[in-house]
Amino acid sequence: MNSSKSKICIVCATPLTVHFFFKRHIEGLANFSDVDLLINLSNEKFTPDIDLPIKVIDFPITRQIKLISDIKVLLILVKHLILNKYDLVWGIGPKAGLISMLASCICRVRCRLFIFQGEVWASKQGIGRFLLKKLDRLTVRLATSVLAVGFSEKKYLESQGVAKKDQIQILGSGSICGVDLKKFNVNRDVKEKLRSDLSIQLQARVCLFLGRINRDKGILDLVDAFKLAHQKSPNLFLLIIGPDEFGLNQLIQSELVGYENSYKILDFVTDTEKYYSVADFFCLPSYREGFPISILEAAASGIPTIGSDIYGINDALINGVTGIQFPVGDIAALANSLLKFSDNSEYCEGLGISARNRVVLNYEQSMVCDRYVNFMRELLKN
Repeated sequence: MNSSKSKICIVCATPLTVHFFFKRHIEGLANFSDVDLLINLSNEKFTPDIDLPIKVIDFPITRQIKLISDIKVLLILVKHLILNKYDLVWGIGPKAGLISMLASCICRVRCRLFIFQGEVWASKQGIGRFLLKKLDRLTVRLATSVLAVGFSEKKYLESQGVAKKDQIQILGSGSICGVDLKKFNVNRDVKEKLRSDLSIQLQARVCLFLGRINRDKGILDLVDAFKLAHQKSPNLFLLIIGPDEFGLNQLIQSELVGYENSYKILDFVTDTEKYYSVADFFCLPSYREGFPISILEAAASGIPTIGSDIYGINDALINGVTGIQFPVGDIAALANSLLKFSDNSEYCEGLGISARNRVVLNYEQSMVCDRYVNFMRELLKN
């Protein structure tokens, strides 16, 4: 390695997080720094190759809290930081963020960066919420620089006492990585062929859910709302795509008995852009989000989104302009939103055009990623 370069250590629990969100950032950082990525290569069922000009180190961190294991991971990281003497440590995700901020503070690393991208505790109650919020507050205190991916998330964190006013910064219009407008675009040509391959009728009104299959994403609410809406709009079709983290697909299939010709579930896919093109609209009825990239991808593909009215989604779509919002957890309101898009194609298409225009103006990927790279470059200079 070139000793004149600065040294950056990135700590992350899951390869998919890097694959989907951070490849462009890391490529940019590698242009002026030696970058080491500490990541658990066995944490995901689907692990694409991390094809980046950096050193990748298999690191035994898990996504779930495991106290004894986490203490061991902390000690391993402290030893690694002492031996390698980094100029900047960046922790990605709540647990990796806390452990990396704690270890780098112990080792007196000069620049310690954490970026909020949605809070696990936002959809929890009781002692779990209290403890997880305290841990996020500790992460903020240990970091030397704290960012959030959206203005509504920043406001929420301040209102919850996790950070003081103006302790958190937002870069540009928000988002963690924007969207690749060359990859995600309006592609009518693929629609007919892919619908044929998936046995979806061309005249069907396709609602797409694409993301991790878990309860916090509101997938079970969407299934219930779909059944209500389908009774009034039989052309409505539900396409669900994503890794099944907690074995919910079997429950979903049992809930949709009798609707076999009106829905399809696919596992993890790498060519996600094709599936936005096959859909008429996107739906994210989530209970917690930072700034969902999936809504920007849908918008870039020319389709609007139905989303819950929570922080994060409030930044990603404009209600009545680029999509529709409904009260989080309100299944009847979600069903009505599905009907509105299913029964009024002109209204749906008009919002899709507005959504595409907004993304082109504010969230082109290289522009968004360059902001983060330049921010870290300035941290190192200062």
